Amino acid sequence: MRVLSIFPVFLLSLVLLPDASAVGIFISPIEDIYFEPNLQTSLDFGVKNNAGSDMHIGLAVGGDLAKYTSISTGEGNPIFVKAGETKGFQVVFNFPEHIEEPGEHILKILADEQPREGGAFSVTSSVSSRITVHVPYPGRYVIWEFITDNGNVNETINFRFIVNNLGKEDIKNARGVVDIYGPSEEGFNTKIGAIASETSEILSTKITTLNAILNTTGYRPGEYRAVGTLFYDEGKDAKEGFFRIGSLYVRLADYTKKFRKDSIEKLNLNVESGWNSRIDDAYAIISIKDREDITNVFNELKTPSFYLKAWENKNISTYWDTHGLEVGAYNADIAIYYRNTTTIENVNLEVIEEKGSPLFNITALLIIIIVILVIGDVILLMRKRKKKPSPKAKK
Repeated sequence: MRVLSIFPVFLLSLVLLPDASAVGIFISPIEDIYFEPNLQTSLDFGVKNNAGSDMHIGLAVGGDLAKYTSISTGEGNPIFVKAGETKGFQVVFNFPEHIEEPGEHILKILADEQPREGGAFSVTSSVSSRITVHVPYPGRYVIWEFITDNGNVNETINFRFIVNNLGKEDIKNARGVVDIYGPSEEGFNTKIGAIASETSEILSTKITTLNAILNTTGYRPGEYRAVGTLFYDEGKDAKEGFFRIGSLYVRLADYTKKFRKDSIEKLNLNVESGWNSRIDDAYAIISIKDREDITNVFNELKTPSFYLKAWENKNISTYWDTHGLEVGAYNADIAIYYRNTTTIENVNLEVIEEKGSPLFNITALLIIIIVILVIGDVILLMRKRKKKPSPKAKK
């Protein structure tokens, strides 16, 4: 019985298929709709034919509230889109007087390529976009975020309370209070200050941002803890976050300490910014001093210019030619220059003798052992041959 592999046949069928195609969908910039009784509204969408041939694209809406929607081109009637063409359409909403279940209801706007005629089988593509319909809860229903930002000394930092009223009732008075704890080296349990936002009304289904501004004058650089408490009518809730106050300081976090003699060695510096803004045109100079007279700088190395993003840790490097240098420790100053400011660290750099590779040493040892064993076997074999008596002819 002959068994034929279907894999070559499958590959051949792919070659004979019509060109694969794709559908693109342009979504509405509005992704959230807040339900209102008898609300009538619409959102604009678009579909694009990304294939190299014309196609028909079917449009539909899915989800538990799809019955309150319609498509401007007529649902169930695919639209004809030429290759590379974009066509727009609208999703129309006709909401009733009341929707029973509050909360989020997800609608999916579906666009799919219709099967072509004349192929053995066809590969089609589809895309979807998502719309969230928010149905208000009874009474007041608040979801909110507490946003903390970083800043620098002698500047201001904004703390934001982003409050979304998803209830049917308006909130008459909403206010945020921020309690500051820290800095980190003293623990986060000591309260050192408090600030408050403005008071605002928040209407049903609306989002309002409350701002509390901290003046960092008098604060030390470091990390702090912020506890944000939102007060809204009779309600109250608290969240916490952490923030940093920066100073214009670039720290030398680490550096290469050992260098092989008679070589060109990479000298790596690990630097860290303590500033909440970008630092441009920074560079470092390494001044290496004479071993006999540390007041005499005999070699000066400079790194390329570099930048640091806010709070960034970065590796920078240059090279040191150690040819002709004695083995031992060399005193050096590493100076980092940035924004008319300098950080200087005094360090020791050590020049060492280059040692053979451990792998090479192990390999050499194994070879020696093998040679000794072979020589021993040869000697033993020769001794056995000498002891063996010569055969005598029989008479």
